[in-house]
Amino acid sequence: MKKMTLGFKLIAAGVLAVAIPLLIIGVNAVYKSTAALSATALEHTGQAAKSLSEIVRGATQEQINLAKSMAVEVAATGPADTAAVAKLLERMHKTGGQLYEQLIFTDAGGTVQADSIGGKVKGISVADRPYFQQAKSGNIDVGVAKSKSTGQHSIVVCSPVQGTDGAFLGTVALVIRGDFLTSRVAVIKFGQTGYAFILDSKGVAIAHPNKDMILNINLTEQEGVRDFATKMVSQQSGAEYYAFKGIEKIAGYAPVGLSGWSVGVTQNKEEVLAAASGLRNFIFLIGVICLAGTIAVFFFFSRSIAHAIGKAVHVVHDSAEQVAVAAAQVSSTSESLAQGASEQASAISETSSSLTELSAMTNQTLEHCAELFKSAETTYHLQKSCHKSLREADTCMNRIGTVGEKASKLVRTTDEIAFQINLLALNAAVEAARAGDAGSGFAVVAEEVRNLALRSAQAAKDTDATINETLTHIHEGVDIVARSLQEFYEMGNVGKRTFDLIKQVHGNSQEQIRGVAGIGSAVTEMDKVTQQTAANAEESASAAEELNAQAQSMKSAVDELDGLIGGDRSNSSSPELRSRPQLAMTGGAGALHHKHFSAPRGLPNPDNKDLR
Repeated sequence: MKKMTLGFKLIAAGVLAVAIPLLIIGVNAVYKSTAALSATALEHTGQAAKSLSEIVRGATQEQINLAKSMAVEVAATGPADTAAVAKLLERMHKTGGQLYEQLIFTDAGGTVQADSIGGKVKGISVADRPYFQQAKSGNIDVGVAKSKSTGQHSIVVCSPVQGTDGAFLGTVALVIRGDFLTSRVAVIKFGQTGYAFILDSKGVAIAHPNKDMILNINLTEQEGVRDFATKMVSQQSGAEYYAFKGIEKIAGYAPVGLSGWSVGVTQNKEEVLAAASGLRNFIFLIGVICLAGTIAVFFFFSRSIAHAIGKAVHVVHDSAEQVAVAAAQVSSTSESLAQGASEQASAISETSSSLTELSAMTNQTLEHCAELFKSAETTYHLQKSCHKSLREADTCMNRIGTVGEKASKLVRTTDEIAFQINLLALNAAVEAARAGDAGSGFAVVAEEVRNLALRSAQAAKDTDATINETLTHIHEGVDIVARSLQEFYEMGNVGKRTFDLIKQVHGNSQEQIRGVAGIGSAVTEMDKVTQQTAANAEESASAAEELNAQAQSMKSAVDELDGLIGGDRSNSSSPELRSRPQLAMTGGAGALHHKHFSAPRGLPNPDNKDLR
């Protein structure tokens, strides 16, 4: 970063001395004037909204009184005489001139029975309209709605028609043109951007300079105006600032009171605070003029001072350069020696770090081999135990096969006995038949014995079949156990070879640990020798460094003073100094500036300082 000259500092000081008071005074003046204008604008806008609400309230009250009087006249004329009622409505319409769109009379069911425009809307039902519902309940209602006959928005003042007994006979409605309210609020102007508007009890615009917004926009749902529009709907009065579509505005509002409406007045904040902006611009112009004069005065003043100081600085600067060149020639040889020692120490440090990492990895490998050796030994013993269990299972399966064969022989013997019993039963039956009636009882017994012999023979056959099937499965189990036993023989041989290999790797890892430890000892000895060499190089360079440091300190002080006044050393040096060969700045013999060589990372530095 370029240093500031003495002249620049003098000019800057003068500018700040003038600019800061001007800035404080200007900001304070603009702030206070803006605050005063803002407060006045809020008060004025709020009062304007109240005045306009009084005008609208008066006009609305006038129409309400007219609707009441017409309701009384219709009741006196007789609602059944629709022709007379129509004439009454036409007369009042002519009296109002262009104010009314139409005047209507409805029966108790909400159907239009007479109007002031020649019966054009007669027969139309308005029973669903809110103003009719309010009048039917005995209240006078003022509302805004779109006309069923024209489709245009209108203001409707509806009054109930009651008989002498208080019975509801129908309604009289004054349908006022939609621009009635807009014409009332348009009489008040607020500069170039200000205007007034009216919202109904729900926040819908019912009077606005932009006719497209009437009955088509609800301000309580619009971003930026929602807060103060909600206050208008809740019949509050006041004034505040807001932003709508990126434009800052001021708004005043006041309730009308009779119909739930509220009047609003708005104007752009920029126009309201135009006077404060003019004051700000004037103060800025005065400040610029004062700053320009200050800069001119301090510019000529600073040049005269800097010129005198510059001459002395250039003389001292030339002497400092000559001392620096001589010091650089003395320190070049010591610098080369220190650089070589530093590079050698750095290489040994890297080697030592690599050996440390190798030793750590070898130790980790040895630990893994030991764990693997223990796991292999455990696996080998488990295989031997499993092999013994398989041999016992094979012996057991053979015994089971022998027992099964014995059971099969016993079943065949049982079958032969059943066959012999069957023959004896047949012989007994033959002898009983020869004996006649005397042997009939013996024949029955012989028949039962024969049946038992047949059942025993069948049971023996079933048992023999089951035992044969069992023997088949037993022989298959014997074969499977024999194969498993053979495979475990082979697995045991492989496990033994694996165990021997792991044992050999474990021994090799121990030999590697001892080898790495020997190399580490040798590197440590080399590190000590290199460190001693670096310390000797530091002592050799210390004398040259002191001389060079003094020269550099003098030169730095001169350079700083020269930079302060904005001098040019290259043009003011003596001819003798400029003609002298300059030494290289990149580090060889005779370098102008010495370099600092820190002890390599990982090597001890008992003096706790840089090797130079």
